[in-house]
Amino acid sequence: MREGRAGISYDGGAGDRRRGRDRDSDARYPGSGGYLQVSAVGFDAAKIRAMVYMGHHCGGLCGGGAFHLMTKVNGQWREADVDGVSNCTWVS
Repeated sequence: MREGRAGISYDGGAGDRRRGRDRDSDARYPGSGGYLQVSAVGFDAAKIRAMVYMGHHCGGLCGGGAFHLMTKVNGQWREADVDGVSNCTWVS
């Protein structure tokens, strides 16, 4: 287990052996475990539902991401649970 630049613990696991990693990023941010991507947030007209994309990129065949449908419940944002609908995700 190691700690990235944002103070988040990251376990690189067996796949983190510099296979396919972005060597430029490794040189600039050694031991970072990659980077996170967060999209702009899209809201419905009533501003009670939102869609956001979040991904983790660690180079080559390493990463994953998903779109998240959020719903505002009692003033707090929570991931929506919609029957028959699953997240649009990818993993590499």
